[in-house]
Amino acid sequence: MADWQTLLSCWHKLEHYTPAELPKDKSIKQLQEKLPWNLPFTSKDEKKTIVYTIYFDVHPLSTALEFVREYFQDESLVVEVNKSLMYYASLKLNEQGRYIQNSLGISAYSGGYPFSISGDIRSVPS
Repeated sequence: MADWQTLLSCWHKLEHYTPAELPKDKSIKQLQEKLPWNLPFTSKDEKKTIVYTIYFDVHPLSTALEFVREYFQDESLVVEVNKSLMYYASLKLNEQGRYIQNSLGISAYSGGYPFSISGDIRSVPS
């Protein structure tokens, strides 16, 4: 395998262990009983549309890092408790609450866990 292919393969495998971090956007809120797309809300600018992003399985990044540290018994991995949040999947809805085609995103991190537990990095698909 050429050096560039090895490098690309390693980068791809690394992506499996990179969690999707929740954007640090102050407009992100938990869904309530009154779903935002059921409220009469339109954009002030006619050229812009309203899009809602739904994040699934949101939890502190430190939780995932702690799991990895404990599973591999690696005391050198320092897990700092911070406010960063990660998620496993997201999708987008339009202003009527309808799914926007091709907007589903699933973090490769969740797919990387089974391979990391097997203990064989070579089993991660390239």
